[in-house]
Amino acid sequence: MDNQNNEMKVGIVELRIQVTGLQQTIEELKKRVTMLEGGLATKADITHVREIVKESVVIKKINDSKSVGMDCKVGVSLDGKVLTESIIEHTSDSIQGRVIKGSEINETK
Repeated sequence: MDNQNNEMKVGIVELRIQVTGLQQTIEELKKRVTMLEGGLATKADITHVREIVKESVVIKKINDSKSVGMDCKVGVSLDGKVLTESIIEHTSDSIQGRVIKGSEINETK
């Protein structure tokens, strides 16, 4: 009977050791899951930041590029006689107007 009691006590001790080991494993797994969730949230934020940076690079390239020719020539005539001709030049940040025949007109920026 003592032998059987000793075997049961040993079995109980082994089970307690296993339960403690399982509890520690569960705690470690919880920590890792929390860490992975935080990492995923950070990764999503990094992806968003990369998209914003990419958009700003595109905008910078557009702003730094040469403007496309958007100039136009306007003529004013009265009874078939040309009174003035002007050229309006459009750039990315200004509009310039010049009179070819007549006096210089305003320049707007």
